[in-house]
Amino acid sequence: MNKTSVALGTFDGLHKGHREVISQAVKTAEEKSFEPTVMLFDVHPQSVLKGVTPPGLMTDEKREETIHSLGAKTVTFEFKRILNLTKEEFFYNIISGVLNAGAVSCGENFRFGKNAEGNVGYLKTECEKNGVILSVLPIVKVDGESVSSTKIRSFIQNGEIEKANRMLGRNFSFSSTVLDGKHLGRKLGIPTINQLIGDGLVRPKKGVYASFTTVDGKKYKSVTNIGLRPTVENTLNVNCETHILDFSGNLYGNNPEIELVSYIRDEKKFESVNELREQIKRDINKRKTIESE
Repeated sequence: MNKTSVALGTFDGLHKGHREVISQAVKTAEEKSFEPTVMLFDVHPQSVLKGVTPPGLMTDEKREETIHSLGAKTVTFEFKRILNLTKEEFFYNIISGVLNAGAVSCGENFRFGKNAEGNVGYLKTECEKNGVILSVLPIVKVDGESVSSTKIRSFIQNGEIEKANRMLGRNFSFSSTVLDGKHLGRKLGIPTINQLIGDGLVRPKKGVYASFTTVDGKKYKSVTNIGLRPTVENTLNVNCETHILDFSGNLYGNNPEIELVSYIRDEKKFESVNELREQIKRDINKRKTIESE
C-alpha cells in the first residue's frame, strides 16, 4: 500500500474548516507523491457517545462525492470498533498501521483515542518520532466566529441561512425526488415542484427562501417555500415547494438539487388564495433582484 496523506476529523458537514484540513492533506500528497485520504466514520460519533445523532448538513453520499471532487479518497471506519482504542493504539494501529500515513493533517482542536485522551501535542511527538509529516490547521473563523457544525445547524434552524452558507463555504442544499402533488401551484398560475427534505438532514426554519435549483447540470434562480402550506392545506408534514424561474418542463421522478440562498419571509396564512398568489408574485420579483452565487 502506498503511503497516504491523511485528513483527520469528523467531517460531518464539510464546512470551511473541514475543507482546509482536506486541502492540506491533498497538497502534501501532491508534494510527496502520497495518496490523499480522508478518514471517515460510519456514524456520527455523537450517536455513540451521547445516543443522539445531530441532524446532518449533507447526506453521506453527497459527502463522499464532494470529498472525491476535492481530490481525495475516503476510508471509512466503524466508530464503535475504534472508540475505546488508547491514543497509542489509535496512532500505531490506525494512522500508522491501517492507513500507512506518511503525512497527517488535522485541526488544532482534534482529539482522539479513548476518552479523547489524544491531542495534537501527542500527535506531534509521535509523528516526529516516526517520520510522519504533521500539519495542524488553526480554527477557521467567519464573521469573527469559529466555524463549527453545531453553529451552522443552529443558523439553518433559525433561518439565518446566509450566515450558515458563509461558514459552510457553499450554499446549504438538499436533493430528493420530485413528488406528484395537488398541482395547487399550477392552478395559481405559478407551477412548483414538491419535494421532501431527506430524513436525517437539518430542518431549515419554515418560510420562503431565495434559492437555486439545478436541473440537468443547469442552475436556475428559484423561490422555495418550506412549511405546512397553511393557506391551502395546513398539513402536519413539512413540504418543500419550489418555483423555478425561467424554466418549464415536467420534473416528476427527477432529483433536482435545491440550494437555499437567503431568507425572504416567514410562512403565514393568507385570507384567500388570491392574496397568496399576489404574495408569491412579490416573492418572485424579490428573488429576481437578489444577486447571489
